[in-house]
Amino acid sequence: MKIAIDINGITARSGLANYLRLLVPALAAEDRENDYLLYLHSWTPPELPPGLLKDAPNFSLAAQRLPQKAELLGERVLGLRLAEPFLLRRGVDVFHGPSNVLPRLSRIPSVLTLHHYMSPAHPLFSKHLGLAERFYFRQTDASLEEAAHVITDSDYTRGEVLNRFGLPPDRLTTICPGPAEPAPAPAPARMDEILSSYGLGRGYFLFVGPINERKNLPRLLEAFALALKERPGLKLAVAGDGDPAYMARVKRNAAELGLGAAVAFTGRTGPEQAAALYAGALALCYPSLFEGFGYPPLEAMAAGCPVLASRAASIPEVVGGAGLLFDPENPAEMAGAMLKLAGDPAAREALIAAGRARLPFFSWSKVARETIAIYRKAYAARK
Repeated sequence: MKIAIDINGITARSGLANYLRLLVPALAAEDRENDYLLYLHSWTPPELPPGLLKDAPNFSLAAQRLPQKAELLGERVLGLRLAEPFLLRRGVDVFHGPSNVLPRLSRIPSVLTLHHYMSPAHPLFSKHLGLAERFYFRQTDASLEEAAHVITDSDYTRGEVLNRFGLPPDRLTTICPGPAEPAPAPAPARMDEILSSYGLGRGYFLFVGPINERKNLPRLLEAFALALKERPGLKLAVAGDGDPAYMARVKRNAAELGLGAAVAFTGRTGPEQAAALYAGALALCYPSLFEGFGYPPLEAMAAGCPVLASRAASIPEVVGGAGLLFDPENPAEMAGAMLKLAGDPAAREALIAAGRARLPFFSWSKVARETIAIYRKAYAARK
């Protein structure tokens, strides 16, 4: 069996890029029986991350000089088949689209990985999408209908798709991703230097991620203000960035709550800075209203950082019993979780141990084995 995997986006700084950079080596380590074609479609294909394929003779690379937008428009608007002839000439038996959208395929069975799905009826679905974004979402819907099999990152997403599309349940399988590879924590002196550059010492609450409406930062700030009244001296680090107008609104919220220097906005961080922030944190606080999966709780567990997280969407599936969960729309409950951990060192150590015990459930070798089983299933069901 020859499997093509669309690896466009593998060099970006994104959740999809992390997924691809970790899935491909895991497949190479688990499978020496099947052949793999790493498929790029771009006018100027990027250089692959160094060390992506180490000692993997059954993996090869093929680049089609076809920009992604041109492919989507040509196939979905004009009805052309641009990718499939290219793939058929290379003997592809199964195509894996890991980024929510597939090319139009009639002779090659396809596997689609859906990392998240939000119905247009969801209150957090943006009502201000541009034409390109609305077009992309429509192609996600079409791809779900066309795929021979769909992999979802969580049971929550699987349920959302089943409810909206009425697909046969045996066409959807949940395979939870593994954790991102954490950078090692810096040496103590270097860690203190990094934290000091943000106006932090050790022992603060930490938020990590892109900053937008569904990440629920205004309520996190409100909760932190409540906790700060009960326990002066607490600090909150917000690591991430977002749309400038929205960031200005969030910072205005912090000022209106009188938080001042108690909140440090670090902006987007590199691997060393992120490792230092996790290592120095009292706990990760993850108040998101919606996630198809959500990597920061896993990153925190891997770094030995306790997790406080939202009881919403897929997040309880990720955290399990290894964190304190709260209602993300209830700042008082969120503040209570913060205060509990700040005042109970034994509870903090118990959460660190629970996080480490939970990590093996998310191993990339497990992801690879389960994904290979789906490839075989799609191949066996081909027309």
